[in-house]
Order: sequence, then C-alpha cells, then structure tokens
Amino acid sequence: MENKEVKVLYRNVLIDVYDENPYKNKVTEGGLELSNEYVNPDSGQIDKRDFYIECAKVLEVGDDCKFVSAGNDVLVDIRTMSPIPFFGKIYWILDEAAIKAVIK
Repeated sequence: MENKEVKVLYRNVLIDVYDENPYKNKVTEGGLELSNEYVNPDSGQIDKRDFYIECAKVLEVGDDCKFVSAGNDVLVDIRTMSPIPFFGKIYWILDEAAIKAVIK
C-alpha cells in the first residue's frame, strides 16, 4: 500500500492548500498589522472575512490541463474544491478552470 499514488485525470488539478498565504503582507510599511479578522457589528464576535480565494500548491495535474503545472502556486476558488482523503491527509481536487491565477 505504501507505493500507491493518486493519478489526476482530464482537466483536474490536485492541490494542497497552504495553512496561511505565504504571499500576503502582514504588516504595512507604516507598521499597521493586517488581518482578515474583524469585529462583527451584529454579534460583537470576532469573525473572519471570507473571500472564497485560497493559495495552494499544485501537486499534480491531469493530461488535459493547459495553464498550470505541478509545483505552481495558485489562487483558487474554494467553493469548487472536493476533498480527496489519502493516507490520513486531505488533499483537494478541482477543475483547472476554477484556478483564478498562477503565481510565477
């Protein structure tokens, strides 16, 4: 079982979403800390802004993919992803068209 791997088909892309976007500035030049958290005026609780876009590493692509390659970092629409559990880890699969940008 240890030599099994996932083969992605057609225009599908297998990704691993970063826990935190490595390209996001966390502090402005003036020293202001940036965050995607805010105080919700309705509840008074701290909420996260949900932009539906995440940064991920491309692990493998199907043979019909034209614009992304394994190893690329990409920005993806998370509403189009499906989980792929494999040997105790969760990876994600989506159609190449759900990738909004490739970071080069």
